[in-house]
Amino acid sequence: MSAARTSYRFLAATVFAVLAMQSPAGILTRQTRRPAENPLSQPARANLIRDYGNLPLAFEPNVGQTDAQVRFLARGGGMTAFFTDTETVMVLSRSRQAKKPVGPGRAEAPAEVEQTVVRMKLAGAGQPRRAIGLEKLPGISNYFIGNDPAKWRTDVPHYGRIQYEGVYPGIDLVWYGNQRRLEYDFVVAPGADPKQIQVAYEGVESLGVEANGELVLRTGLGEVRQQKPRVYQETGGKRVEVGARYAIVAGNRVSFELARYDRRRELRIDPVVLVYSTYLGGSGEDRGNGIAVDGAGSAYVTGGTVSTNFPTRSPYQATHHGGDFDAFVTKLTPAGNALVYSTYLGGSAGENGCGIAVDATGSAYVTGGTTSTDFPTQSPYQATLQGVGDAFVTKLTPGGDALSYSTYLGGNGTDVGYRIAVDGAGSAYVTGVTTSTNFPTQSAYQAAYQGGWDGGWDAFVTKLRPAGNALVYSTYLGGSGDDYSGGIAVDATGSAYVTGYTQSTNFPTQSPYQAAHQGGWDAFVTKLTPAGNALVYSTYLGGSDFDWGSGIAVDAAGSAYVTGATTSTDFPTQSPYQATYHGGDCDAFVTKLMPAGNALFYSTYLGGSGQENGKEIAVDAAGSAYVTGSTNSTNFPTQSPYQAKNQGHNDVFVTKLTPAGNALSYSTYLGGSSNDYASGMAVDAAGSAYVTGYTQSTDFPTQSPYQATYQRGSWDAFVTKIQLDVGPQITLAGIGNAANYVAGKVAPGEIIVVYGSNFGPSTPAQLQYVNGVATTTLGNTRIYFDNIAAPMIYAVAGSPSVLSCVVPYSVAGRTATQVQVEYNGVKGNTLTVPVVDSVPGIFSLNQSGTGPGAILNWPDYTVNGASNRVAAGGSIMAYGTGEGKTDIAIDGQKVPLMGPYPKPLLGPWTATVGGKPAPVSYYGSGPDNIAGLFQVNVQIPPDLAPGIYDLVIKAGNFTSTAGLTVAVK
Repeated sequence: MSAARTSYRFLAATVFAVLAMQSPAGILTRQTRRPAENPLSQPARANLIRDYGNLPLAFEPNVGQTDAQVRFLARGGGMTAFFTDTETVMVLSRSRQAKKPVGPGRAEAPAEVEQTVVRMKLAGAGQPRRAIGLEKLPGISNYFIGNDPAKWRTDVPHYGRIQYEGVYPGIDLVWYGNQRRLEYDFVVAPGADPKQIQVAYEGVESLGVEANGELVLRTGLGEVRQQKPRVYQETGGKRVEVGARYAIVAGNRVSFELARYDRRRELRIDPVVLVYSTYLGGSGEDRGNGIAVDGAGSAYVTGGTVSTNFPTRSPYQATHHGGDFDAFVTKLTPAGNALVYSTYLGGSAGENGCGIAVDATGSAYVTGGTTSTDFPTQSPYQATLQGVGDAFVTKLTPGGDALSYSTYLGGNGTDVGYRIAVDGAGSAYVTGVTTSTNFPTQSAYQAAYQGGWDGGWDAFVTKLRPAGNALVYSTYLGGSGDDYSGGIAVDATGSAYVTGYTQSTNFPTQSPYQAAHQGGWDAFVTKLTPAGNALVYSTYLGGSDFDWGSGIAVDAAGSAYVTGATTSTDFPTQSPYQATYHGGDCDAFVTKLMPAGNALFYSTYLGGSGQENGKEIAVDAAGSAYVTGSTNSTNFPTQSPYQAKNQGHNDVFVTKLTPAGNALSYSTYLGGSSNDYASGMAVDAAGSAYVTGYTQSTDFPTQSPYQATYQRGSWDAFVTKIQLDVGPQITLAGIGNAANYVAGKVAPGEIIVVYGSNFGPSTPAQLQYVNGVATTTLGNTRIYFDNIAAPMIYAVAGSPSVLSCVVPYSVAGRTATQVQVEYNGVKGNTLTVPVVDSVPGIFSLNQSGTGPGAILNWPDYTVNGASNRVAAGGSIMAYGTGEGKTDIAIDGQKVPLMGPYPKPLLGPWTATVGGKPAPVSYYGSGPDNIAGLFQVNVQIPPDLAPGIYDLVIKAGNFTSTAGLTVAVK
């Protein structure tokens, strides 16, 4: 007999049954959110997001904390939704500052909360069979209301989605949250009729379907937009899109008109609801110039305003100080529909806020220009105005109602700060332009003004100490012509990266990609050393005509990303999305430089037949560049757009490029029927883009806004958040050993179970081999360990979603590994999981590693148990995983019937039955099984009386879980 032989058929029936079970408590590891890169084939589109937050929307069952008719409730910024058996009630709210002060000497009145209620009912539907919560989330809610403990409600669970079964015959309704956006799907069973679905709305002033297919619900607080319905079926593990549109029937009812589809398959109808965008302004002119975002998703905006009624809240400066423009600084809540604070910032002459940054504490750093002699200062480096106009640098406290420091920065001419960045220590880096011959310098790379024609411009770069009252360095940057700086970024080492444009043929260069001026204006890209007194690199960037650099960002590897505009038909390109100039007055460009600055990673035009100007750029952790600017082209390139067509003369554009730069993740117009311009952009950790600028459009797209309407000045500022919608968010929640569910660590070659949501096919997919090796894809699901796809064993959607795989042997020797799940080409969040040499577990039938094991009696391969015992002196085979390295380590290999059989390096292996030594006759992989599953053959002591005995298996420091048993006859 071959002691190593096992029954693979039994193993599939037993082990796979174990892997399909629900996640036990405690299988959670530290989660790090990362944006997912979405291939162009995905049915995705760019969306305006109502909620800035990154936390999942949670659904609570009603256990007495609200009206008894409510089954579930959910809360998001500015919205509470109540789900009953017959309707969904959405209460939308926003906070506005009262117009009049309260009491003598009070600077501001308390906020007023405005609300509107939208009811959504399913016309003609019966009561659903049941409403259930799915995908239980970490966290609970407690309600301690009143002084009667009997009325308190504690440990109220949170769910990731809720499902109403049978709202119509064969049709379910599923609600879920995506980036805190409330969404719903209709799931139509094979053969069911989707024409039954009619959604009736109450509480809306009117309904309409726009040319782009969006459904617009107009309410007293503005518009609620549902994007064009996304309808699909799954065929062969892939989504097949079905043409669909909204149809308005009977005034306030909406149905779905569908193209032909396969009625033998399940159909999913997925509208997207509740998106966000807001005006920001008063009755005069207001322009948003710069934007930043913090880790919680709050947006910080600066710009200029002449409005005496610009919205303020908890301000440092409550009133406009005269002159022309005052700067403003505004922080919005993560929901975007209310202000945390909003303040004027200025003196009696004029100011403009140009750039803003935010640190980890929530302190905002602002730069711009002022001509006021009484601009507010606090602990300044420079206390007084030095020339015609000076730059200013101001740091506000996290509350926005006080200054940490505020200083002039300038000389005897005109000085303007355009952009600002901040490092981890709180040092501010400022760039801008100056005509001053005595601009303050310190440890300068270029100590003297180089001038230009007729008192021309030089760029400057200044680093202030965290206290703001001294300079670390400050330097001119320019040649004998005019030089303008428009953007700055800083890396983790404290090196500043600057872009702008120059007429100088002797602009300073160092290790350049392009050493000589090419003609007209050229863009430039310069990296300074952390000390600021030398250049790491500095290069021209342009063609034979005019080129302007406007915005710059830097990634963790030190690659600089630059955007601007060009009229050059020979602007340098490299692996471009768009290789040629598309005509008109100018095209935008997007360029990524290698870290050394002397070569291009990619460089591309971006434009249509009209005029484009790339204004600002940001980059996410995956290396995707986000670009905004303005366009008047009717054929600007779009991809999965929120808005597919130009709505007026000038529209904003927002474009996300893939990391390679040769394709678009999304690209969209953004605007109304008049002129719209973008000025600032930021991106958060989830890959959502934040844009600010200014608009003359009375129909600029808004949704659940802080300010729903244009204020009738010459311009209003706007703030918009956009992200790529990829359907339900893939969430990887936990990992455990497939045998005993030990969580929090993995070993090379270990078979694990992975839990989460929205990954896995609609029907289970099980182990498949190709040429004797397990596939790395099952049901269009993959799992990656440090970007290496793992051999897959099992995948199913379920609740929660579950998959099983073999940890690649490549993780050996590492202290941790980054784990991601991919489904239908879309990746979810990343888990950071510690790696250990071994973490063995023995399979048992109750998933706990105790009680009856997944153990076979020899020689008939039947399952050992109380009704099927092994004879004393006979043999049993136990199965486990997580033994770590083996002498043959091939990922996903099917072990040949005739060997060789991989053996664990962990050992020696011993066993006891009922406390008596039991010889181990074999340990290692068994024939016809996947590598990573090991078996241990144990001989039962011949003198044991009939009974059920504890089985203990040991190897090195490993001891099997107490309570594992074997039945002896």
